[in-house]
Amino acid sequence: MPDNKINVFIAFSPADTALKDELEEHLTILQRQGVINVWHNQKIEAGENFDQIQAQALQNAQIILLLISSDFLASDYAYENEVLKALERHKQGQARVIPVILRDCIWKTGALGQLTPLPQGAIPVTEWDNPDSAFKNIATEIQKVVARFTLQNGDWVFAPNADASNTGKPKINRWLAAVMGIVAIATGIFAGIAYQNKATEAKLEEDKKQLIYNIQGDWVNPNTDDSFIHRLQFRENYVGVYSLGNNEEIYWGEQEVQVVTARKCKINYEDGLSFDVEVVKSNLFDTLVESLVAIYRIDTPGIMGLRNSRLVREKTLQLLAMRNPNKSTSRTDTTTFVLETLKVVNLKDLNLTPRMILDVAAIPADTAHTRINTTVVNKAIERRELNRLPSDTVKLNTAPTGNSGKQINHLKDANIRALPEAKPDSAVLNRVKTKNTIRQIK
Repeated sequence: MPDNKINVFIAFSPADTALKDELEEHLTILQRQGVINVWHNQKIEAGENFDQIQAQALQNAQIILLLISSDFLASDYAYENEVLKALERHKQGQARVIPVILRDCIWKTGALGQLTPLPQGAIPVTEWDNPDSAFKNIATEIQKVVARFTLQNGDWVFAPNADASNTGKPKINRWLAAVMGIVAIATGIFAGIAYQNKATEAKLEEDKKQLIYNIQGDWVNPNTDDSFIHRLQFRENYVGVYSLGNNEEIYWGEQEVQVVTARKCKINYEDGLSFDVEVVKSNLFDTLVESLVAIYRIDTPGIMGLRNSRLVREKTLQLLAMRNPNKSTSRTDTTTFVLETLKVVNLKDLNLTPRMILDVAAIPADTAHTRINTTVVNKAIERRELNRLPSDTVKLNTAPTGNSGKQINHLKDANIRALPEAKPDSAVLNRVKTKNTIRQIK
C-alpha cells in the first residue's frame, strides 16, 4: 500500500457485512481523493495465508475501525486477533482505534468504553431514521481524524491537538478555544441526542401501531401436544390466551399487549407468568406475518427454562383441513381437532391461574412441547358443576362405611364446598326444607 495514504483497517463480523459495505461506500470519496486506503479481510484472496495477511494489515494501519455489534463482540477470534491487538497499538500511539456502533449491545466495558465512538452520540446506526445520515456522520469524523495525521521522516504521526504547532499563541487563547470547542461539541451532541430520542419515540409509536395491525385476529397452535399456549386472540390492543384441554379450550382472560420492538410484544398475567410474542415475517412480503412465536420461561429444576410455541392464523388451519377432507376427527388429526373445539371454560370460574394448570412433571427436554395438567382442569370443572347443582339434588347415603362411620357422597367428591344457604322467602320454601333435612342427617 502506498506510504502517502492513511491505511484504514475495518474489523467486523460476517453478520454485519451489509452494513460494512455501506460504510465502505461512504468512504469511497476519500479513497478517490488519494487520502486513504481501506482494507478488510474480505480482500484476502483464495489460497493466501489469512492470519498472516490480516495481522500485517492491522500492523500497517493508522486508523482501525471496530464495527461493534453483539455478533462481533461474541467472536473470540475477533476479540483476540483484532480487538486486543488494535487496543495495544492505540495505547502505544501507533494507531487510532475508533469503535463504530452498528447495532445496540453492551460495549462500554474495559478499554473499549474509554474510546470515543461513532456515529455522533453513540447512537447505533440501525436506530437512525436514515442510515445514510449515520454513515455520512461517520465518514465526516473519520475525515477529520485523517487530517490530523502528518508524515514525519516517512512515518505517519497523529497530532492529539489540532493547533499543537501554534506554540507561539498564549496559553489562555488555547484554553479558551478548547473550552468553546467542548461547549460547541456538547451542545451538538445533546441536540443530536434529543432529536434522535424524539425520532426514536415517534418511530416506536408507528411500529407499535403497525405491529398491532399486523397481528389482529385468531392465531392457533397446530400442535396439540403443545397445549399450554394453544390460541391467541388479538382484538385491538388486547389479547386473549387459551390452553387446550381434552375436549375444551381454557380461557386465561384478556390482557393488554405491550409493544417492545417492531417485531416483539409482551403479555403479562397476574400470577407472574409473562411471555413474549415475536412475529415471523414472510420471505416474499415484508408486510405479511406468516406465524407468531410465543416465548416464555419456566423456572423449574431439571427442564429447559425457555419454552416456545409457534402459532399460525386460523385461516391457515382451515386451508390445511380442506386439503385433507378424508381424515378422521380424532385428536391425532391436528387440524380438524383444533378447529372443532367449541367448548370454552374460564380459568377464573375454575379458581385457577395459568401456572396452576402447567403439567411440570410431564414437560419433555425439548422446548417446543409444553402440556397442561388435564387432571387439575377436569377436577376444577367437576367442582364448578357440583356447586351449580340445586341443593335438593345433593343426596347422601346414610349407610355407615367400615370403621369410619362417615357418610358417603354419591357424587364422589369429598372436597365439595358447602352450598350457600337460601333466604327463607316464599319462592324457595321447598328448597329450605330440603336443606334442613340434610343438616339434620349430618
